[in-house]
Amino acid sequence: MSIRVRLAETATYAEDGEGYAFGVLPSGPAFRVQGPGVLWLETLRDTRNEWASVDSLLDKILAQEPEAPADAREILLHELEVLRELGAVVTDQIPAGK
Repeated sequence: MSIRVRLAETATYAEDGEGYAFGVLPSGPAFRVQGPGVLWLETLRDTRNEWASVDSLLDKILAQEPEAPADAREILLHELEVLRELGAVVTDQIPAGK
């Protein structure tokens, strides 16, 4: 199985120079995203809210960070899960071969 991700349609984002603030509309909550979460949000923003493969996005992020630590993939996957739990992104699984 492959996992796809996209920005949540109900989330609104604002870059504030130190990271991103986002809120889930209309009920909230609002959060600040910094560090690895910013890498996800910036990369996902470029997908124009289309579904994208988590693996391909990870490859893209890591290609832009040549001095990333050895465990960067695991750190980024953990951060993606945090963003999913907060409601900033949504994920789905697709069967292999699709």
